[in-house]
Amino acid sequence: MSDRHIYDRSNAEQFAAFADAVGDETPLYTRLGRAVVDDPGLLDLTSGTLPGQPAPNVLFAAVQYLLLGGAPHELAAWYPGLSGTTPPSGDPVPAFADFCRSYEAELRRLISTRRTQTNEVGRCLALLPALAAVERRLAAPVRLIEIGASAGLLLLLDRYHYTYGARTWGPTESPVRLTTELRAGPPPLPAHLDIQDRVGIDLNPIDVTNPDDARWLEALVWPGHETRQKQLRSALGVAVSDPPDLVAGDALDVLPRILSDAPPGAVPVVYHSFALIQWSDDQRARLDRLLSTAGRRVVRIWLEWFGYQRNRPLIRLFDYPDGPADGERLGRFHHHGRWLEWGATGS
Repeated sequence: MSDRHIYDRSNAEQFAAFADAVGDETPLYTRLGRAVVDDPGLLDLTSGTLPGQPAPNVLFAAVQYLLLGGAPHELAAWYPGLSGTTPPSGDPVPAFADFCRSYEAELRRLISTRRTQTNEVGRCLALLPALAAVERRLAAPVRLIEIGASAGLLLLLDRYHYTYGARTWGPTESPVRLTTELRAGPPPLPAHLDIQDRVGIDLNPIDVTNPDDARWLEALVWPGHETRQKQLRSALGVAVSDPPDLVAGDALDVLPRILSDAPPGAVPVVYHSFALIQWSDDQRARLDRLLSTAGRRVVRIWLEWFGYQRNRPLIRLFDYPDGPADGERLGRFHHHGRWLEWGATGS
């Protein structure tokens, strides 16, 4: 688990790798990412990115955050969710560069203070069958503990409706509708998901009742991804009615207390989704030691992807203290939940 992640590299290398990886998933960001590599001024704009944060994601989110807030500029025409029309056929780079010059002060402030806290609801499509696998081996209630919870939307996974091919799961009345393409055998689904308690940990938790925080989450969704945007807004609506319990702090500091506070009879299930990509190798090793020496049974679900490689996010299951050190590979999934390969064990 010592994968070197892309955020150890220069910002120019990050933008080049980002553009290569996202490809046709976001043509706008692919074009802009390649342009930033060749523009010293745009690269300098990202020089204040917080340590461990992905410069491309933060810059592009900061730009969209200002546009969502009503910043007037022709660049908005390349964002279908803002313009309501098909993007122009011309090159967006001149408009993007002009926007960055026009709003340089605001962008530098956002880039130097904001974190990539994408709360991708589509990843619940991978988390749910992993919890079904946990349910089968535990036969006990669980306490969900999410590391890097952002707004805690994944903590509410049992309030969403899922479609896996011909099978469905979850409340039929849920406004959050999640569907994925199955690329391998059918995944298990929970028979009776007994969640006794749920808590999220984040350095800077997102307040779902704060419009400014909600706008930042929306700004992290790539332009043209209307389905993801709709899922996010629906999930925020669910969360506002009953906000999840979120704890501010470093997971390595607060996790021991949260593990010891688990309700009687409940097994702590710790999971993280694209959070450890922002950790150092030493921090990841410390987390493994912490869980393996917790003095009780702890199950861990790993939904991670290091670097900007395509199609490689893994689902792993760890059972502490006696399970295999490298965990059990359950499958792979698309980073936004578009497809799921249950049982896929390739790297």
